[in-house]
Amino acid sequence: MSMTQIMKMLLAYLLFKSDELNEDAKLSMNSILIVKIAAIGDVVMALPMAMHARKLYPAAKITWLCGKQVGPLVRSTVVACGAVDQVIEVDESALFDGKLYVKCAEISKCWRSLEPPYDLTLIGNSSSAYLALVLPWVGRTQLVRFYPELLKHPTLQYLHMLDPQATQGDIVWPEVAFPSPQGSVPLSQSPRPWVAIAPGGAKNILADDPLRRWPLERYVTLAQKLIEAGVQVFVVGSPSDSWIKPSFEGLFRHPQCHDRVGLDSLVDTVRLFSEMDAVVTHDTGPLHLAQLTRTRLLGLFGPTDPRSRVLKTHKDTAFIWGGEGLRCRPCYDGRTYPPCDHHSCMKAIEVEEVLSQLKDLPRQAPAQTST
Repeated sequence: MSMTQIMKMLLAYLLFKSDELNEDAKLSMNSILIVKIAAIGDVVMALPMAMHARKLYPAAKITWLCGKQVGPLVRSTVVACGAVDQVIEVDESALFDGKLYVKCAEISKCWRSLEPPYDLTLIGNSSSAYLALVLPWVGRTQLVRFYPELLKHPTLQYLHMLDPQATQGDIVWPEVAFPSPQGSVPLSQSPRPWVAIAPGGAKNILADDPLRRWPLERYVTLAQKLIEAGVQVFVVGSPSDSWIKPSFEGLFRHPQCHDRVGLDSLVDTVRLFSEMDAVVTHDTGPLHLAQLTRTRLLGLFGPTDPRSRVLKTHKDTAFIWGGEGLRCRPCYDGRTYPPCDHHSCMKAIEVEEVLSQLKDLPRQAPAQTST
């Protein structure tokens, strides 16, 4: 593709750019493309957008362009329930972290995989870089892009891309279709309660946000005290969270502490969470995965406003927002965090405060379904 062709496409984008769906486009909506590549939490929060699109346009063909990491989760939710017809995966590591020629090769592969024309393209990210994925069709599809609003939950913002009048009551979460009744997650047969903790995360191919994490030593202390109280503790994380394992090495020798770091897929992690009596984590991917279940969820927050991250979809969703009174809280501006060398907001959350939220855990297995 020549530079002249690229400039023409960019000019077409500028001429036909739209921030919301126009009324004429709603009358002939036969094909919809959702572009939401990563990260885990962001993709989970965007799932109701596909559900709402299917409700508004029941006859449309809906395609989701996503990263390989989240592809199985998208298939097990919005594809399994019929909201999305097709999933096309891109290699996010090549797209975001590769050399220029690798990026170009992956974008070219993406173009060959897509099946235009699309009447509507929903780009679930405010960065104009994502336009490269649909560049050949710019000007021939209506584009609606996501623009973050700090005090509004992203899920509702995703719905507003389709329907500006949508309310929280329009948010519908998909059921999670697990591969088989038995599953692949071996759970302890020991007495309950069972609690999962996710001390890592807050990291993806685009960013590492350690300010969002509750101090690791607090998680270790929490696990120790839960074990002393007779609780089965499951330490959860992705393969990239292996750095947390040395801190739990002693506890992993205890029969009540179970190492699941790097062992479970995203879908199996949701299954694991659905079997728990409680999940404790900070603002990270597992927090959003837990919201796909009816398990009690306790979120730990500091630099981000929990009201923009946690939807209380059932009565057992709660959060602790550390650092009350700090003038710098919240410090997240929708894109980045300012430099911080004290981490005071997250350090203000004490282990005993977390334990107090878990003091009435049930001793029998809960009845479970997805939200």
